[in-house]
Amino acid sequence: MTSIPKTLLKTYLRRLPAPTRQVRFNFLGRYSWLKDLLEDLRPELFPPEPAPPAEETQIEEDVDTAAIAAQLLSAKVQGRQGIYQVERWLGSRGQGYLFAALKLGAKQPVILKEFLLPARLFSPTEARQRQQAFIQLAGLARRDGRRQDLRLIQPLDAIADAASVERCYLITDERDASPTLRQRLHEQGPFDTDVIWQVLEQALQTLLHLHQQIMVLPSGQRQSGLVHGNLTLDSLLWVEYAPNQWFVYLTDLALWERLFDPPMAKSYTVDVTFDAVNEDLKALGAVAYGLLTGQETIPTGTAPADLEMPQTDPDLVAFIRRLLTPARFASAEIAWQELLKRPRLAAVDAEKPTVESAMAAQRRTPRWLIALVSAVVLVGLGGVLWRVLFRRQAPASQLAQVCCLQEVGAVPQGDYQYTGIAQGTWNYVLTQQNLGQRGQTLTSAIQVAQPELTLTYVPADSMDAAIAAVQSGEVDFAVLPRFMDLELPAGLGAEVIAYDGLAVFVAFSYAERQRSLPQSLRGELTLADLQALYVGQMDTWRDLSRTWLPIKRYAPENIEAARIFEHRVLNRIELERLPEIEVQPTFPMLRAILQDFETQQLGSIGFAPLSQVFGQCSVYPLALRGEQGAAVQPLVLNTGQAVTPDLDLCDRKGVYFPNVDVLQTGEYPLAYEIIVLFPQDNSRVPVGPKFAELLRTVEGQQLLREAGLAPLDGTVP
Repeated sequence: MTSIPKTLLKTYLRRLPAPTRQVRFNFLGRYSWLKDLLEDLRPELFPPEPAPPAEETQIEEDVDTAAIAAQLLSAKVQGRQGIYQVERWLGSRGQGYLFAALKLGAKQPVILKEFLLPARLFSPTEARQRQQAFIQLAGLARRDGRRQDLRLIQPLDAIADAASVERCYLITDERDASPTLRQRLHEQGPFDTDVIWQVLEQALQTLLHLHQQIMVLPSGQRQSGLVHGNLTLDSLLWVEYAPNQWFVYLTDLALWERLFDPPMAKSYTVDVTFDAVNEDLKALGAVAYGLLTGQETIPTGTAPADLEMPQTDPDLVAFIRRLLTPARFASAEIAWQELLKRPRLAAVDAEKPTVESAMAAQRRTPRWLIALVSAVVLVGLGGVLWRVLFRRQAPASQLAQVCCLQEVGAVPQGDYQYTGIAQGTWNYVLTQQNLGQRGQTLTSAIQVAQPELTLTYVPADSMDAAIAAVQSGEVDFAVLPRFMDLELPAGLGAEVIAYDGLAVFVAFSYAERQRSLPQSLRGELTLADLQALYVGQMDTWRDLSRTWLPIKRYAPENIEAARIFEHRVLNRIELERLPEIEVQPTFPMLRAILQDFETQQLGSIGFAPLSQVFGQCSVYPLALRGEQGAAVQPLVLNTGQAVTPDLDLCDRKGVYFPNVDVLQTGEYPLAYEIIVLFPQDNSRVPVGPKFAELLRTVEGQQLLREAGLAPLDGTVP
């Protein structure tokens, strides 16, 4: 039976370009039930490649350089963060050579980029100086210690070869092997204009963060902003997480890439000066020109106004000319704000059918064939790939459930620590009283049922910090949110225990419902309009409703909710960078929104976890609509009827609940899972999986329901 799934997997993966195939192969390899099949396919999918042949026109020194790089194949490289086994040559890019590698111990796929300091160009002293500078500069961290995906490939390790002054190595994650925009251009020709707008939007967002944030370098030096300094078609990557999920990532920053320029090369700066910022914007304009025209370089000596470009989108042509013209934009932020004024510019979401449809005609594999292969694979693997691609698990009603907490067997004995996000959903769940019986909390219920198990909750400042604590063994497991497209690090497993979602709400006053916002908005809002509201594109509700009420924006102190909102609604724009957003604890925020409407005639809007909102009636959670389909209301009456603005929520307390079905399927756009995250390490006590088993019992699910979460079983209480 394994031959059919194996053949289908091979067919599915072989249709992908080599770099994308590598990323997808590594992603699927994180699932134990696919590992054996994938390992059998590895030789066919990734046959050994010879060292890159030197072209006949290359000078002898270049041939020598390629030969030196080829010596790294099968070698082990010792870094500060681990040992890396070099596996395959991937090609050259920028100043270095790319190899697929594996971090030993963790078995984590990484990309190793080798830089050379050949003796014909650098004296031993110069080479050592470059090596020292490399390990001090190749890496970025935020001043506040938070890790954030800015669509920027960041180093995981920077290594100066201890045995040779001629080599340095940069370790990055596997996304760094994704196709460059130059490679995409070669494969498909000029890009569709809508796709170019999205590329520009994403790149400008990354640049404005890079230019404005205070970074800490590996040396400990603080850098107040940083220019990329090396933007080309080769340093912008097309990172495709799945057939409908792509982002543009920046890589190969001048901060470390230019260290390997020959000694007499032109000087450069990475400091945020007016001229350096303009060079970044001009370089981005040149990239956009190449994507639009198919020409990889701009004709020498041609002024931006004289460049010939297709006039299929005059606004895009004008914007590219402005990027190419010195000093037309004073900063990346101004350019980005100007770009957002373009009508109907859709937010880049994890799922973007409009962008995909623009690219579909240029893909070599027909969409129907992909769908057919995917369907057969799902059948052949008995639903395995459904879990891989959609990251969903069967509801508890379809599983054999244990009744009660005390009936769960083989629970580890002793004291264990676990984590979650400070001020997040799990913090809220743990504070809820009277669960199951008077005065009982979730923690006390587990303690009574399993007296030999003692759990201590140690909250973390962020999701990254919580995951790192599990990986390092500092804690035994974590309880975290997982939105639909979040990938787990290698070596970690997860069990879904419940569902939640972000509720987006406005004031609800039944006495004045005829002129209230819920009534005026017909109870719904699109994600695109929600983004426009929060980035400050609207001052009143007139553009979306019949009312002229001024808009006031709120956000919760809940870091977890804020990060999810930034990721799913704001396209990773930080809330703290947006104007006039008032941050408050959730329940004071609910009261403030109602008071704004009743005393000041303000149309305030806010968001918070649905688990903390659904039991009140001062605000109305709006139905949300993504790019396709109807708006979806996250609340449902016990009759199965969706909540509408015509209902008096204060009169209906206790008879409406989170709609488990739309949260479980992801039909509600801001739904997410609550998971127990644990190490898949047989040497560690499996307290995480057992904790999940406790909470997946009938009793555990009822306790979570009473605490505000949507249980795995979709039945309405």
